Amino acid sequence: MSISFFPIFGNMKNLLILFASITILMSCGPLSTTPSPTLDRWIERTIPPSQVTSSGAMFFEEDLKKDIYNDSFVSYSVGGYIEGDDGKYWYNQLMQGLGWRTNLEGNWSAINTNSTRVKNGYLYINLKKRVAVYIRDEGFSAFRVKLNEKETE
Repeated sequence: MSISFFPIFGNMKNLLILFASITILMSCGPLSTTPSPTLDRWIERTIPPSQVTSSGAMFFEEDLKKDIYNDSFVSYSVGGYIEGDDGKYWYNQLMQGLGWRTNLEGNWSAINTNSTRVKNGYLYINLKKRVAVYIRDEGFSAFRVKLNEKETE
């Protein structure tokens, strides 16, 4: 007669499968830390307000890792201010992509407890959509994102 330490799961193999499944599901949130031009994900970067400019100049650049999803782009740049209704459109896309919906009063409400909180002083970047949204106390600003290709030799 053997005594099982995991009577609910049956055996250790099932427990490991359950743990792996939970880990995979937990990593499938709407916010990513690794940028990829092929995935429709928002990544967040902290940037001081003094570095953000609406002049049209590029104010943020970051290198991309080479992986199975990306072999033609080496970096991306953020700049090129998006004005008016187009900027509001991209702000709404960000909020909805992070798990928020407008309520009857016109404010944003989280649709579940896993919705990502939008923070002031953060730049939210979506490489697939080629857009970025900067959140500040007074509201937001939307910008274009340029993917920089490898230079051929």
